Amino acid sequence: MFDLATGDSSKAINPSKQNPPLGGQEGYRVVFWRVWEVFLCLVEWLSMQQIVRTDYSPVQYAQKNPHEVFSPPLKCKICKRVGRLHRHGIYERNVWDTKVLVIAVARFLCPGCGHTTSLLPQFALPYRLMALAVVDAFFRAEVSKRSDFGWSSLLHRYRRRWEKWWPDLRRKIGCFFGPLSLEDPYGVWIKIGDREGCIAKANRILVEKFTLSLFGQYVIHSPVDFSG
Repeated sequence: MFDLATGDSSKAINPSKQNPPLGGQEGYRVVFWRVWEVFLCLVEWLSMQQIVRTDYSPVQYAQKNPHEVFSPPLKCKICKRVGRLHRHGIYERNVWDTKVLVIAVARFLCPGCGHTTSLLPQFALPYRLMALAVVDAFFRAEVSKRSDFGWSSLLHRYRRRWEKWWPDLRRKIGCFFGPLSLEDPYGVWIKIGDREGCIAKANRILVEKFTLSLFGQYVIHSPVDFSG
């Protein structure tokens, strides 16, 4: 797959481990990935989305393509038709773990209403480049160590989004994850991840039970009535 940021046609690119400066070629790459996230919003918005459990890491997933054996959803979220959805190809997207990878996301078609549902592996975030494990490590790191992360400027955007979203999320889910403080968003993040075993599982549970994610509420998780 050809990569616009580097001109590389390989399956993965190895970005610098250091925080890229905001100027020069590296600065343009940061801007590129921000634009890519906006483009991903448009691609993923076209389909309903379910978060699917997987024990594969992003690297293993990219190598083994387990999307080929994912079980089809048994019910359409749009028209509520019960019955297996039909395989309907894939779309490709990037995810950043220790490098930028291309992964395939399976899509399924409802024969009743014609809408599609995609199955996003739980290590990935809707509309966002960074794998949840990378975000989790960044949030858990000492403040003085966060600048050591590659692409920390992008991760700081995620940090600000979490700080802004957590009070709203807390009001929406109540004490589902136990009593958690509104004043300590990073302590809350760590407690949620530790309680569920990993932060990716916590995000999957939020989407399944509340149609909410760790960074927002998205229409791709909330069925819309198209019946007129």
